Amino acid sequence: MQTATYTLGYSAPVLTFMEQRTADTHAGFFVPRLMPGWSVLDAGCGPGTITLGLARKVAPGVVTGIDLEDSQFAKSSEQARREGLAVEFRKANVYDLPFREHCFDAVFSHALLEHLADPIAALAELRRVLKPGGLIGVRAGDMGGILIDSESQGPAQGLATYLANRERNSGDIQVGRKLGRLLRKASR
Repeated sequence: MQTATYTLGYSAPVLTFMEQRTADTHAGFFVPRLMPGWSVLDAGCGPGTITLGLARKVAPGVVTGIDLEDSQFAKSSEQARREGLAVEFRKANVYDLPFREHCFDAVFSHALLEHLADPIAALAELRRVLKPGGLIGVRAGDMGGILIDSESQGPAQGLATYLANRERNSGDIQVGRKLGRLLRKASR
């Protein structure tokens, strides 16, 4: 079974940064298409803040957030309980999802594919659990156009180190520009 290495890690500053993401800010293209009562998978959900927004939109439907690192779900899991949202967080590998075929009305993924060695295999697995005619929303970064203008070399050196680590971990920093092609290949 394939796995992925999350280059950024799970330190407190990284989680604090990731917790700033919401469904409105990071899934705005996807949220308006969701319907109340749907079942939704949030693949690579991180700390679950986007997952909560998806759950609010599909309530009384159920949203399942999966990630390789389950320690980061605690805050969002508690928030879901406080709000009475039907949210389940699970540790799972996107290459081998623990769900039956065609069980989700919609599947969402944000900032996952750029960390994977085989994004086509992951997309094919997401398609497997998506109901026929279901909705898939994918957002992935593309760092190929980053420009840094700084008085010091620190920011450029930091970015170069990050990119070298990402490459060593088999991610693709330019996957965002390839989404259309990858989705077509995964649907074959």
